[in-house]
Amino acid sequence: MTCIVGIKTTDNVFIGGDTFGSNGHTGESYLRPKVFKKGNMIIGVCGSYRLMQVLEFCLELPKKYEGISTEKYLYIDFINAVRTTLKTTGLLAIDKGVESMDGGTFLMGYEGELYKVQQDLSILMPASGYASVGSGCDHAKASLFSTDGLMLDPKERIVKAIQCANNFVVSVNGENNIISLV
Repeated sequence: MTCIVGIKTTDNVFIGGDTFGSNGHTGESYLRPKVFKKGNMIIGVCGSYRLMQVLEFCLELPKKYEGISTEKYLYIDFINAVRTTLKTTGLLAIDKGVESMDGGTFLMGYEGELYKVQQDLSILMPASGYASVGSGCDHAKASLFSTDGLMLDPKERIVKAIQCANNFVVSVNGENNIISLV
């Protein structure tokens, strides 16, 4: 359970996450951040700590060849590398022939854009320029909506969004880590 928040600006992407690990009833803060840099990407993971560890330490990012569009790279090369890594580490669930990430979803910043990778391994680009995943996502998105268009620093908006989720969701805490693409 967690709250991961991402914001795209005109020249950067920011992703932040809380530090709480919970089963919905009890929990505590952990030192390992849920947001990290991976090559030329930033990633923020909600759900299983194992999924976070696998994406950070096991996933090998494929090379993006010249002439390949960002969409083709992400939707084919990148997501196939994720699928292979999940399968190798036992985190690819298959139910009635349908594959899914076992243990969570994640936000990703890449080449100046913000993406949401869903459990079914689809990759979405939010039209609003912000997104949130995890148990606190609805409250965080409401906070992001209310601060959209205000002259606030993106990091301040992320802190406010996580604090909002913290106020209403027992599986989110107000401590956070925030990183940017550049």
